[in-house]
Amino acid sequence: MVTPRISNVARPDLSTIWDHTEGCWHCAKVDIYVHVRYTAVMGVIGMPERGRHVEQMQKGFLRHVIGTHLLYFAVSDGDFTLVRDLYKRMAPAPRP
Repeated sequence: MVTPRISNVARPDLSTIWDHTEGCWHCAKVDIYVHVRYTAVMGVIGMPERGRHVEQMQKGFLRHVIGTHLLYFAVSDGDFTLVRDLYKRMAPAPRP
């Protein structure tokens, strides 16, 4: 069984997403949006091969697109770690 984890760096990402969504829509919409994101993340946890390897952040990280967001994650020894959850415009630039 995979153990899901959230990195300390991803926690503020998720909080910001919640606050932004709540500011744009009412609470009922936030609950729906969060549920859709949760379902998508659980799908990636169940099938991490959906992710594409990205080296611009760190070796071994993978990325998966969910709507307008990029999930960066790592899978190792049965652990799934959500590293970042960024709006596409916030994605890191490729390293030279």
